[in-house]
Amino acid sequence: MRLAWKCLIAAAATAAALLGQADSFEVASVKPGDPSFNGMSMRSSPGRVSLTNVTVKFLIGYAWKLQRFQIEGAPGWADSQLFTIDAEAPDDDFERRFVRMRHLLEERFALKTHEATRVMPAYALVIAKGGPKLMRVEGPATEGITTGPGLVKVDDGTVGMLAENLARQIGRPVIDRTGIEGAFNMGLKWISNTEAADANGPSLFTAIQEQLGLKLARRKRR
Repeated sequence: MRLAWKCLIAAAATAAALLGQADSFEVASVKPGDPSFNGMSMRSSPGRVSLTNVTVKFLIGYAWKLQRFQIEGAPGWADSQLFTIDAEAPDDDFERRFVRMRHLLEERFALKTHEATRVMPAYALVIAKGGPKLMRVEGPATEGITTGPGLVKVDDGTVGMLAENLARQIGRPVIDRTGIEGAFNMGLKWISNTEAADANGPSLFTAIQEQLGLKLARRKRR
């Protein structure tokens, strides 16, 4: 399957404040990342977003709901320097947090962007034979994501969120075709490219099937 996929062209440049104060975080702390923490984490709840050890390129993807491979033109430091961000909003509007993050990127990192379109291969996330193996979560959602070498952990998140994070791992679009709705706790562990070649453990594709009862399928263009 090949898709026409939106791409964001990003560059560090002085940008005009295009968004109003209502679209800004009430309080936002931006600090250097924590070198003692191996990986990154994100916690999002009504009125608050906390991110540890994230790059500006990750923040661009978060703010525009894009993957790394959809972002072009960012300076080298945007994909290497780590930051820890703790931001509070004046309300609990979940969707507005993305717009507020765009404003923060413009304000704190002088980011300027424009959109383009690319065509690239894609995967579909579907239900594997035997059915899904997911732990449903009931009650108020407090979304959380933790990633590291050979690890993706989604707390109180949707299968769509899982698909987004799998796309970051494989560098290709992953479209949620499971039809599964609701919030779940989902954890994946596999042998990453940074680990020893002789280490025991499944590949990412195998781990998805064995641990979650889902699979990534390549689809031909129709």
